[in-house]
Amino acid sequence: MASFEQLAQNFLTLQTQQLELIRSIHRHVTGTTDSQPSAAAQWQKANPFLARSCREAAETLNKVYNQWLTDLTEEIVSKSEELVGNEFTRNELIDKHAVRLSQFATMLTNLQLLGGTAPQAQPR
Repeated sequence: MASFEQLAQNFLTLQTQQLELIRSIHRHVTGTTDSQPSAAAQWQKANPFLARSCREAAETLNKVYNQWLTDLTEEIVSKSEELVGNEFTRNELIDKHAVRLSQFATMLTNLQLLGGTAPQAQPR
């Protein structure tokens, strides 16, 4: 049976992998190569004010995301024994956080791309 720390690490690893997949899909969809500007770069050039707003929003959401991860990991650590020994508690944690966390990460990544900042893997 996995320890709480292993479960938390696995959760964060999956989030990082999901972010990398989103980046890969974005590169594929936009056809981004080193020799041609990406669709995002063209959009940023056509919409400089909105691109700046997206960048500022992404900076704020990145702080929110990091705080959320901090709170989540503290919750996981505080319920360590219960999570390891109780499937209902594990499922409840997943139901409570997984979808929202994934959607939030997607929103953050999109704002970073539109704002011209490279999406970063979130600190662990």
